[in-house]
Amino acid sequence: MAKRPIFLVKDGFPYVEELEVQFAWHPGFAQIQKQKNIDALHKSAKQANPQTGKILEISTKSPDLLGQNLSAFNLLIDFKTSRSVSVESVFQSSKVFHNGGPYKDLLNRSSYDAKKDPRLKGRLKEFRFKGEKWPLQPVTLFYDWIYLNALQQERNSELSSELTGYDAFTDIEFNPYRKERPMKNCQARSAALYVGLYHSGDLRKALKSRASYESMFSFPYNKYAVTRNQEKQQKLGFLNEGETEKIVTERDWIQVIRMLQSVGVTTFIDCFAQRQEIQRCLSIEEVHQICLPTSNNWRNSSLKTKTSQLNRIFRLEKQLDALDYVCNKVKKISQEKRLKAMRLKESYGLPDVGKARRRHEITK
Repeated sequence: MAKRPIFLVKDGFPYVEELEVQFAWHPGFAQIQKQKNIDALHKSAKQANPQTGKILEISTKSPDLLGQNLSAFNLLIDFKTSRSVSVESVFQSSKVFHNGGPYKDLLNRSSYDAKKDPRLKGRLKEFRFKGEKWPLQPVTLFYDWIYLNALQQERNSELSSELTGYDAFTDIEFNPYRKERPMKNCQARSAALYVGLYHSGDLRKALKSRASYESMFSFPYNKYAVTRNQEKQQKLGFLNEGETEKIVTERDWIQVIRMLQSVGVTTFIDCFAQRQEIQRCLSIEEVHQICLPTSNNWRNSSLKTKTSQLNRIFRLEKQLDALDYVCNKVKKISQEKRLKAMRLKESYGLPDVGKARRRHEITK
């Protein structure tokens, strides 16, 4: 058995709903084996959710020509320089690492060669596209932007028109569940987002400008946003009395809070600032030096736990969630540390959203 996500179109924010589906796996790299897996995935999806509707596989392995043409490897973007480049090549050429990039020569390479380029290694810092910097979080923000804009171009008008006739999308190659280097960006999710925006009447607003797009999707805690239980959200402090469910990944918040409790809020802020300065993980000795004023009665195992949980926050890309929680929910913290946390978050590419921005996602 294997499992893959299926992305369902949703009218209204967040426009996409993710459903995990288990299905019988047919091993092998041949095209026919891939299409057997696609068929099995679609059948299992309809069994799990009979209201799924029409499903389209979007990948180079798709049995439908439309799905193949909508693959990021084949979907083209027109530039003002009268050249066309695939979404995949644009995405790979926009990556900036701490040790180099962006590698704009990848715009002249095939999708496959661009993705496999040996220089695309190391710790990702940001994306840079048309002279503008894009943050790493929310995780799919930049990839969705270039995919949506590609679909909106005149050359792809027939593809986008056909696309809106489907209700759900899959990508057999996309596996966010694997333990090592789980995948994050998915063309099937971006396609579902486009259709959701189209049916909700929000597509023009989303693509009007980058500022308009980010105002709709730049919430640090909004991953594959889903609604959760109201009572639990109120206990965690994410809802005020009288407010109903908010779009938030509750499991992610609980994880962030537990890791913060292990590290300590003050320790987290100071270590985050130091880590950002030196651009690498901190050793136990470095954490000890930062925490020296309050660490006289600590055991060595406590330092190991703090260091492990601190590095885990970054490995799971929860640092902005943690900073948002510190800035807006932690009360017992000095003004100096709170301001330091807010400056850190701003320097990371996202403004402080504050309560006013958060309340935008609350349904009265």
